[in-house]
Amino acid sequence: MRSIFLSLLVLTLSAGLATGISYSEQLLSQAQAGSAEAQYQLGICYQDGLGVDKDPAQAVAWYLLAAKQEHAGAQNNLAYCYFVGEGVETDQKEAVKWFRAAANKGLSSAQFSLGLCYKNGAGTAKNLPEAYKWILMAAEKGHTRAQYTLGRLYFDGDGVVPNTTEALTWIRLAAGQDYLDAFNFLGECYKSGNGVDPDPAEAVRWFRKSAELQDPRGQYELGLAYVNGEGVKKDTAAAFRWFRLAADNNHPEAAYTLARFFLEGESGAQNTAEGLTWLQTAARLGHREALFQLGKLYYAGESVPKDLAVAAQWFLLAAEQGHPTAQYELG
Repeated sequence: MRSIFLSLLVLTLSAGLATGISYSEQLLSQAQAGSAEAQYQLGICYQDGLGVDKDPAQAVAWYLLAAKQEHAGAQNNLAYCYFVGEGVETDQKEAVKWFRAAANKGLSSAQFSLGLCYKNGAGTAKNLPEAYKWILMAAEKGHTRAQYTLGRLYFDGDGVVPNTTEALTWIRLAAGQDYLDAFNFLGECYKSGNGVDPDPAEAVRWFRKSAELQDPRGQYELGLAYVNGEGVKKDTAAAFRWFRLAADNNHPEAAYTLARFFLEGESGAQNTAEGLTWLQTAARLGHREALFQLGKLYYAGESVPKDLAVAAQWFLLAAEQGHPTAQYELG
């Protein structure tokens, strides 16, 4: 959960960075003369290495000067630096203080980040009504991730009365801005009938949008649709193509599915060497069943040289992932 939270903050920061900014002596002179906007832009230059070597501490110093002059963008970026400990010692309470300052000026990215802090109890006490309030403010300004997150709050009843209609309204708004999580969530809803009537064709439509933007989740789901003939005409070749794209994008289940295609000879595609390659790929990506199946192959000497020590290593990795049979076999 924390890694997801941090990724949202990183994206929030990136979305707030101005374009076409680069270090120059003129920009430095303006910043030294007290221009808050120049100080903010200089902080960006040092943070992202735009025309100057990256120097997170210098970025923080310039952001702080601009933030003290009530520059909302600088306050937001300074908050991020405090939150993740970039250029300054980590201090989530200080981060919340600066997110709040920027949020009170109407900056949607800061409002969203502040809402996330309240939602996760990061730098402040967990407070779902406050989380909802700030995320709603950002969503109403068109902030894509806020719209999706607000939809999920409504869908899950997290700090707000559950309301599927309201949830899907906000998630569709995020999807209208090409937000991948929204595409995949809507696809899952229509696939499973969660909050809507099941509609395999509509599920495929949303998964295809995700897949065409190179998202491995959408690519894998589109592969499943083709292999099962759900929402589209059954097409093993198309299924294989989408599974391959997803696996190339490090989707563990797609890699394992390809391994089964080749090892079991589904649809005449038997190729033991290729199957082992994909099984090993899935295992390296942490796929629990792939880890266990590799152990079985080495234990039995099937398709690979018999090696009990290697088998035990794969069984141990599978057991550590919670594979019940591997745990039983290891005692």
